[in-house]
Amino acid sequence: MNKIICILLSIAMIIMCGCSKKQIVTNESDEFTMYSWHYEGDYGLSADLSFDDDNATFIVYDNGKKSLELNGIYSITEKQITITDTAMSYSISFDYELDGSTCKVSYGDNTITMSRIDTN
Repeated sequence: MNKIICILLSIAMIIMCGCSKKQIVTNESDEFTMYSWHYEGDYGLSADLSFDDDNATFIVYDNGKKSLELNGIYSITEKQITITDTAMSYSISFDYELDGSTCKVSYGDNTITMSRIDTN
């Protein structure tokens, strides 16, 4: 009898632990903000985009030196994200399109392809 109770408790614990770590992705904007993204371009240009709760950080590097940092509250739709940096009193909007583990991010006529950073 004790063996059956022990097995049932073990199964229940496995089920509860497995469910608590999963994040439900219901749309592209959820998937986009669930990961961090990185771009490595020509001529020493690179960029990082990351999300933490209601904040987003977008950093552009020129030959390894930070040339732009935008950090603030973001709002997002299925195709566009706006980051508002209250310290700089500046907002910028990007169009985005997910494609598996990459994402095309556009600003005006310029588009870069960022790669998803998997932290697992």
